[in-house]
Amino acid sequence: FFHADNSYWRAFNMATFTGSAQYNVTSVSFGVEVANDGAGAGQPVTVNLYTETTGTFPTGTRTLLATTSVTVMDSASGTVLSVPLVAIVPAGTTELIMEVFTPDGVAAGNSFFIGSNAAAETGPSYISAAACGITNPTPVSSIGFPGMHLVFNVNGTCPGGTPTPTPT
Repeated sequence: FFHADNSYWRAFNMATFTGSAQYNVTSVSFGVEVANDGAGAGQPVTVNLYTETTGTFPTGTRTLLATTSVTVMDSASGTVLSVPLVAIVPAGTTELIMEVFTPDGVAAGNSFFIGSNAAAETGPSYISAAACGITNPTPVSSIGFPGMHLVFNVNGTCPGGTPTPTPT
């Protein structure tokens, strides 16, 4: 079970998350259901944070805020992987968008399946996978997976300590 390029998405409503205050991101985390690193070199994963500058996700305009890359090894299967990522989300931002991108793993013998559960989520989970004909972020519930809620967290603090959001 290999995969082509896939992106997994979540939009965080900053009015709900922080009361629209500035938010200082220190890390992100995402669930890993299965990671198979083929030849042992690991599955590369890129994590991007965007601000929504017009419209509402998944439409509108996203502006890249921060990015980082991580190599996911077999041992990460069944875990929530925490990744350092520093960014300042400006006060008044309407949505913070998190994307986890996994490049095509076929040539390297990699497979990666994002972690999910059926617990309540703060917003819909999305996927884009051009090889599957899903070129734009599309709710996973609309492609036949209504109980697939991505495990995504954005961790940090608001300046001055109040309010202190609780990531979910």
